[in-house]
Amino acid sequence: MVIQKSSKKRIYRYIFILQCALMTLACYSPCNIIIWSTNSNVTIFDILGISIFLFGFFFEAIGDHQLNKYREKRDLAARNGTKIEKYCKEGLWAYTRHPNYFGEVVVWWGIFLLSFGNNPNGFCYFSILSPILMNYLLRYRSGVPFLEKKHMKDPEFQEYASRVSPFIPWIPKPQKVTSKSE
Repeated sequence: MVIQKSSKKRIYRYIFILQCALMTLACYSPCNIIIWSTNSNVTIFDILGISIFLFGFFFEAIGDHQLNKYREKRDLAARNGTKIEKYCKEGLWAYTRHPNYFGEVVVWWGIFLLSFGNNPNGFCYFSILSPILMNYLLRYRSGVPFLEKKHMKDPEFQEYASRVSPFIPWIPKPQKVTSKSE
């Protein structure tokens, strides 16, 4: 099936406009509340928001760092002709298959709590759409499903997926031991 050039432009515009609208919705309300806040008092929401933001930020950064280190190790092993597992299963990756996406969502919950503590007039309730939207998109639409579908046919990934939580970090199930019959 050949897609006509005008149809490609329409699809591109639709995707671009949809992404732009979703990012505006996700970013605008909580960030705007924080920026334009006249509240100079530190609230419990500020402390919780900053703490949750930092936890998510470092969780995402550590997950990305571990993935980069694994890729370096994998590339070195390939150059040396040695075999190594296809997927990073160390550090945070042993507890969740997508620590970077989980960290990103936690960051948005932290931003929401910051906006909640800085707006006593009620507009902050609207800003809950930001973390909900990011959670939904990363967990159920663009992030996790896209990568999972890409790797699901690989037996090594299937084994990894059967043991490790897809999103929220959790204790992994024990690896199944296969016995070889003689």
